[in-house]
Amino acid sequence: MKRITFGLLLLPSLFTAQLQGIDVSKFQGDVNWDMVAKDSVDFAIMKASQGTGIIDKKLEANWKGADKLKMKSAYHFYVTIRGGKEQARYFMKAVGVKKWTEDIPPVVDVERIDGDVPTKEWIAELKKFNAHIEKKWKVKPMIYSGEFFYEKYLAKEFKENPLWIARYRKAGPELKYWGIWQYSDKGNNDGVSVKNQLDLNVMDTVRFNEAIAPRHASTIKGKAKKVLQGFVDYVVVDDYRAYRDGNTYVIEFYNPVLLDRITHGYKTAKKMSKEIYPLLKEKGIEQMKVNMITMQGGIRTEEYPFIALVKDL
Repeated sequence: MKRITFGLLLLPSLFTAQLQGIDVSKFQGDVNWDMVAKDSVDFAIMKASQGTGIIDKKLEANWKGADKLKMKSAYHFYVTIRGGKEQARYFMKAVGVKKWTEDIPPVVDVERIDGDVPTKEWIAELKKFNAHIEKKWKVKPMIYSGEFFYEKYLAKEFKENPLWIARYRKAGPELKYWGIWQYSDKGNNDGVSVKNQLDLNVMDTVRFNEAIAPRHASTIKGKAKKVLQGFVDYVVVDDYRAYRDGNTYVIEFYNPVLLDRITHGYKTAKKMSKEIYPLLKEKGIEQMKVNMITMQGGIRTEEYPFIALVKDL
């Protein structure tokens, strides 16, 4: 399986996939990773450490065993009454790798406040954790949290971090930028001995790639022409994402799944392409593709190729 390239493009081999994953710790007991792999599980994220004094006793076995899957990562359970930098060091030591080479970023699990520490203080320490991981492993850590906790405490200060969100409902997270959705904490797998206590996750690879990509823009103000005047390789905005793939520029226009919105989507995408293409032509772009992507519950459902090739608009 080809590797996802951090911060730029999602390779075509994964472009439309929805990947299934689990996360595990000592509480799931012994894991038979051969059986897990046979049960259509694509990735796993395992607990490595907690605070500055707990290393999960199943970490070594799980980290090695998860190599049987397509992707893996590890998470640190953050304790708000401990120092951020100290926890980052402890996490890195527990995982035991000098360079992060996994497709999924390392994860910091932030889901509760311990003790009476003021919010500003533990947020400042969490920033230190974030900075140390990024400095040493050259990757921005993914944040795991519940939807309510994230919106209340983390969204403003850590909006650039990839997001793994817990939401135990049929519909996906309402947050715009999330990479992985934990949709159940009562799952089962033939390779996991403990029953009804397994976290189940889904990764929509388009959203995942957006989550780990640099956010060059977050809103459209004025015309798309103005937004892209300076030209960047990857841009994510409210209504579409666009990226350069060799000498081709791809625009994916996002629209609700309701079919009566498709006509509007086509007109908008076509207008956008007319404004943008002359600018891109000056930058060596030879062609442009425009698609409309429909989403339901936060998951990519269908692709409509509005303009397969745009040259002489």
